[in-house]
Amino acid sequence: MELKISDIDNINLSNINIDSIEILEIHKKQCSRKDVVQVGRILKKLKNIKELSLLLPECYIWSEGLFSIKQAIKTYDLLQKLDIHLSNSMIGQQIVVLIGEVIAKNIHLKYLRIKFNILAIRDGEESEFLVSNLKKCDDLEHLELDLERCLIKNKLLCKLGQSIINLNRLSLLKLNFRQNEVEDLGIIDISKGIQQSGQNLNVLSLDFNQNFLKYEGAQKISLAIKSCPQLRILQLFLKENCITKYGANEIGQAIIECSYLEELKLSLQHNVLHEGQVLDLGLLNKQNLKNIYLNLTSCFINSNDMYNLSKQISGCKQLQIMNLILKANNQSFESLLSLAKSTVQLQQLFKISINLQAPIFQKYELTQFIRTFSQIKNLISFDMLIGDQTDLKTYNQIAKMYFKRLLFIDINVYYYRLDYD
Repeated sequence: MELKISDIDNINLSNINIDSIEILEIHKKQCSRKDVVQVGRILKKLKNIKELSLLLPECYIWSEGLFSIKQAIKTYDLLQKLDIHLSNSMIGQQIVVLIGEVIAKNIHLKYLRIKFNILAIRDGEESEFLVSNLKKCDDLEHLELDLERCLIKNKLLCKLGQSIINLNRLSLLKLNFRQNEVEDLGIIDISKGIQQSGQNLNVLSLDFNQNFLKYEGAQKISLAIKSCPQLRILQLFLKENCITKYGANEIGQAIIECSYLEELKLSLQHNVLHEGQVLDLGLLNKQNLKNIYLNLTSCFINSNDMYNLSKQISGCKQLQIMNLILKANNQSFESLLSLAKSTVQLQQLFKISINLQAPIFQKYELTQFIRTFSQIKNLISFDMLIGDQTDLKTYNQIAKMYFKRLLFIDINVYYYRLDYD
C-alpha cells in the first residue's frame, strides 16, 4: 500500500492499516520546526517501509527535528528505494551522517536519490562516511547525488569514485556538483569509477558547472563516456570552467563512440574555445539522436566551427528536437545560414529553438534565414531569440509569412535573460 502525505499537521493514521504501508512519500516545502518533529513521529509508526521519499526542501531542520527523524528511521532495514531532498540546514553534517547510517543498514537499495543542495556539508569525515557506504549497495540501479553549492572539494569526489567502482548494475547515474570547488584531481576517481561500472549505463548526467576544471578534467570525463557503450542519454554541464577547445574535442571524440545515443545535452558556455583545431562535438552520423541541446554562449566559436557543426547536424537523420544557444560568438551570417540549410533534410525534426544575441540581422538576412527553416517538412514549433535594437514586428511578420502551418511560432528580442543550465 502507498501513502502520500503533504499536510503533515492533519494526517490521521488511525483509520489506516499502517502495517500494510510499504511505500511512503512525505512532501512539504518550508516546514516549521514543529512539522519536522511530526515527520519523525509519522516515520516511527510505519515499520514496513520499502520505498521512502522524504522531500522537505527549504526546511530549516534543527536538532530536535533531526533527533525525531533519527529515532524513527534508524530502525528501517527493508528499503529498496530512498529519495531524500533536504536543503538550507545548518546541521548538514549531522544529516549526512544519519543518511550514511541508513544506507549502511539498507545495502539492498536499488534506487537512491539524495538532494542536499545549499546544505552546510563540506569535505570531511561525515560526508566521506556517506559516500563510502555506497560501495556496499551493489544492487543499485539508479543513483542521483545532488550536492550543489555545498562547498565540496576534490577529496569527497575521490571517495565517491572509489564507491562507484563497485556499482556494476547502475543504469542511471546523475551527479550534480554545480558551484563547488572541484578541480581536475577530483574528476580522476569519478572517471575511474564510471569506467569500471559504466557497462550498463543508459543515462549519464554530470553537472560540474562553475567549478575549476581544465583540459585534464575534460579528458577524464571523455574516458568515462567511452566506457559506457549503452548510453541513450548523456548530459554534460560544464559552464564557466576552463576546459579549452582541446578538452571539448576530447569529449566530442568520446561522443562519437556512443552509437545508441538518443538525447544529448551539452553546456559549455563561458569556456574559451577559440584556439586550436575546429570544434568537433562528435555528432557526425548520429543515426539514433532525437534530441539535442547545445549551449555555446560566449565560447568564442568561429565560422569554421559553425560550418563543421552544421555538417554534423545534417547527418542526424532521426533528430526531432534541436535547441541551440549561440549567443556572443564570432560566427558569420553565412555560417549561421549553413546551419539552417543543414536542417532542411531532417524529416523528423519538428521543434527548433535558437538563441542568438549577435549578430543583429539585416532584414534580407533574416528573411533568408527563416525561409530556409520553413522548408523543413514536419516543423511545427519555431522559437528564436535574437539581438536587441531590432524591429520585432517586422521579424514576426516575416516568420508568419513563411511558417503558415506552424502550431507555435515566436521570435523575440534579446535584452537580459539568464541561463540556468
